Amino acid sequence: MHDSGTGGRRRRGLRVARDGPGHLVPGALIVATIAGHAPARAVTAALVAIALLIAQLAAVRPRLTRRSDRILAGQDMPRSRSHYAYIALETAKVIALIVTGALLLAT
Repeated sequence: MHDSGTGGRRRRGLRVARDGPGHLVPGALIVATIAGHAPARAVTAALVAIALLIAQLAAVRPRLTRRSDRILAGQDMPRSRSHYAYIALETAKVIALIVTGALLLAT
């Protein structure tokens, strides 16, 4: 049975809050680096961060969302390894952003 009451709206609101403006940072960073004539290595590192973000949003996040929706609906689900993929991508993205920042500060 689908919950069309406040619970459904609350979950959607949590998703919006969780996704938030923090995912705009890599895009803003690449625009700033290109506009500021940044070195190629910094732009490359920023592009890596954006590629990792796209992989998270396109490949891993939908699986995690479907799984959490099923669990919230009361289904028993086996353990998922998708969280490990998400954490690995998030860690790599942080490293790419740190490298980008360091390269930009070095110029």
